[in-house]
Amino acid sequence: MLEEINTPYFTLEKEKIGEEWYDCHERGGKSIMMWEPISERIMIMRLKMAPVNLLIVQIYAPCEIEKDEEKERFYERVDQVIKEHRKGRECLVVMGDFNGKVGENKEEDTIGPFGVGERNDNGERVVNFCKRHNLFATNTWFEQRKSAQHTWVSPNGLIKNQIDYVLVDKRFRNGIQNSKSMPGSDCGSDHNPVLVTMRIRLQRVKKAKKKVKWNVNNLKKPEIRREYRIRLDKQLEEKNID
Repeated sequence: MLEEINTPYFTLEKEKIGEEWYDCHERGGKSIMMWEPISERIMIMRLKMAPVNLLIVQIYAPCEIEKDEEKERFYERVDQVIKEHRKGRECLVVMGDFNGKVGENKEEDTIGPFGVGERNDNGERVVNFCKRHNLFATNTWFEQRKSAQHTWVSPNGLIKNQIDYVLVDKRFRNGIQNSKSMPGSDCGSDHNPVLVTMRIRLQRVKKAKKKVKWNVNNLKKPEIRREYRIRLDKQLEEKNID
């Protein structure tokens, strides 16, 4: 069954993740098992699906001009979050503004041939992060016209870069049907949303039913036993039960 997960997002201000939408049709909300903001740069969500669950990590990485120490602390924190929250064989998706260019050259099964520009330091960190967690940058593997590959536009409109990615567990790459940026989308941001179509099967999270536990010891008290008998007789009389 095909389910389309729309993952547009935009950054409201520096060092803020911003707003995210996870639109899995009408059933998506019922499939959310948990979500948690980890920091101003990281948040996580787990979706119930078959045959394994989906762990989504939304990030906002430091800019290219930031100090190496801050970049290293950020990726160490993301590594830690994944280690602490990933369960078993569930599918990992890491997406957001990585502020890095992975470049237009294909690299093994991690980076596809449809990147943009030349790789920079932040882009190299994205590639290394992918290799640590067995991920691939989905929106570098699907061809679209050159003028639509970018995910960010400078305020003056002269500079266009691909710095936003949806990274997915390589074990599930056959389930990725399409991944592309959507320039021209009206989302109030200088970033273009990245739309990924995945072949998944969402499941509704079942809520455990509360079991009523009767305290029969209360019937040993004469006043409670008498009240219980009166109420029972009344109900039996109303239902015409002898």
